Amino acid sequence: MKLQRRSLCMDYQPIMNEVQIVENAVSPMFLEYVRYQVQESENWSWQYPKGAHFSKRHPKLTLIDGTQQPPQVERLAGIAMSLFLNIYEKGLQGKVYPELLWAGASIKDKHREDNTHTDHMDDVPKNMKVVKILGVLNSDWKQEWGGGFTWNGKTYYAKPGSFYFFDPRVPHRADDILCDEKRIAIDYTVRAITYHQQDKTTEVKM
Repeated sequence: MKLQRRSLCMDYQPIMNEVQIVENAVSPMFLEYVRYQVQESENWSWQYPKGAHFSKRHPKLTLIDGTQQPPQVERLAGIAMSLFLNIYEKGLQGKVYPELLWAGASIKDKHREDNTHTDHMDDVPKNMKVVKILGVLNSDWKQEWGGGFTWNGKTYYAKPGSFYFFDPRVPHRADDILCDEKRIAIDYTVRAITYHQQDKTTEVKM
């Protein structure tokens, strides 16, 4: 299985050349409301990364994955969708379809070192073009606290209320936390918009 994953990584052609940041998509008040609702959930699990030893796993809250969720999670999924629509209206129109394939939240602190990884190499069709949107939910998060984002070897920082927009099939990781705070982040997976021209599919310019 690991050899197959490596082969897919080598053959994959990225649909984006860099990370884009959707600036000032959400107000601090709405961001803090979402953070509180997410952190108080009793539906966090330790299933990720899939296949990893338990000592290497971290808490994850799956909100949308195409399966039926408990009523408490369905409510959070609705809140997460409202947040996504704010981001979509701010800077994603014409780039993605506003239909969520997956959405979830994660917690990271200074005791958890993130691994460089790729997503959606083998859980969606290889010819499906997908992108991720990721952002921190802590409205007071400061850049000097760490927790930035590295994609394809380059580090980016999106302030609270702004969101990373990137190709998840390119190696990436969350940077280390440098303070005693716990960073809560939310991320979404959606399909990238493509168009057909002379029997050739071309990605929308991103």
